[in-house]
Amino acid sequence: MSKNYCFRKDNLDEITKEYMGGVLTAAMNCGISSVAPLGFSGDDFYMYGKFINKDESESGSWKRESVVSLRNYCNSPQLLITDKDGMFLVYSTYDGLPFNDLLDMIYDDFIRVKKLINKKASATFKKQDKTDDVEFSWAFDMLTDYAKLATKNNTIYS
Repeated sequence: MSKNYCFRKDNLDEITKEYMGGVLTAAMNCGISSVAPLGFSGDDFYMYGKFINKDESESGSWKRESVVSLRNYCNSPQLLITDKDGMFLVYSTYDGLPFNDLLDMIYDDFIRVKKLINKKASATFKKQDKTDDVEFSWAFDMLTDYAKLATKNNTIYS
């Protein structure tokens, strides 16, 4: 999937509801740029922050830094907001409403998180420790079976 920075701002205060409406319109009308086993999406339209490739990062891993972005995910708008370390603060998909209602919901979520971030001296939030006591979704079994079948049939592309 492509990263689109044509709407990127340097200040969160520059992201107004009208501006976000334009980004939402572009995101929903730009077409599909990525297809995966569990869905399809258009470009990530960055309104703030950036994606750092693994060859540019200090850790050697890719990450998102202070991102506010919109994309078309399976014909529904999806909002992503991360802190400066790439931790997800909002990752929401909105569906089934008229455009103006969708825009109101998306913008309200943005404003709510922006207020939270502005109250903090640092826009990094505590990470949850991982545990070994977790159950994996049936989707992992489905993907594993798909990979085995594709490998058996030589249909995996690199």
